[in-house]
Amino acid sequence: MATKYDSKQLQYLEKKELSCADFTDLASDLLDSDLPLTLAGRLEAHVDECADCQQDLVELQMLLEVAKTAFNSPMPNDVRSRLHERLNDQLGLSLP
Repeated sequence: MATKYDSKQLQYLEKKELSCADFTDLASDLLDSDLPLTLAGRLEAHVDECADCQQDLVELQMLLEVAKTAFNSPMPNDVRSRLHERLNDQLGLSLP
């Protein structure tokens, strides 16, 4: 978790209550553990009380897992070759 506040985070901390829109704005930072503990706690408290944000959080976590899996999977050779050819054509290159 981050320990310093930036100006955007301070704006959220000044609010009496965080909203669903605030969750949407900060969800990525929350999942990346880039929020100061105080702000992360307030955001998590909102999620605990909001079924819509709970669902959004679950879906974001699933999306991250899918992305990690896809990133760690090797690209098939035929796809790699076609992509390489297409990039060479589009960029006017002749890289091997």
